[in-house]
Amino acid sequence: MTLPAVIVLMGVSGSGKSTIGAALSKKLGWPYADADEFHPPANVAK
Repeated sequence: MTLPAVIVLMGVSGSGKSTIGAALSKKLGWPYADADEFHPPANVAK
């Protein structure tokens, strides 16, 4: 049985998590989900 591989990027706001995550996703051919996609738009706007 093979377990799925997951990479979690964490850091302070503005540290480049989304940039690195998108680049890794493209390079590895893996799906990418930014945490902002899971928050209501009003919270993201804050």
